[in-house]
Amino acid sequence: MTTADNKAVFRRFYEETWNTGDVGILDKVLAPDFINHEIADGDVSHRELYKRAVIETHLGLPDFALAIDDLIAEGLWWSLPCQGGRANIVSPCHQ
Repeated sequence: MTTADNKAVFRRFYEETWNTGDVGILDKVLAPDFINHEIADGDVSHRELYKRAVIETHLGLPDFALAIDDLIAEGLWWSLPCQGGRANIVSPCHQ
């Protein structure tokens, strides 16, 4: 997969999932054994938990959307350098 391919998949993942609340793409872009390292292991698939998180986020925040301004995707690694709004877990990068 090229760097451009990595960026396209990642962008599609965020824009189609988080910005619309549509979890249908997750079966295509997250492996069945996907592990979300932000949560503890459990009996439920991490992919299914991720779907629930997206749905619950949009139920509570119907206008929720993410903007990707910078995307670094070299080799197997990707990164969103910072976020621009206030969140409970990450401070905005401009502060």
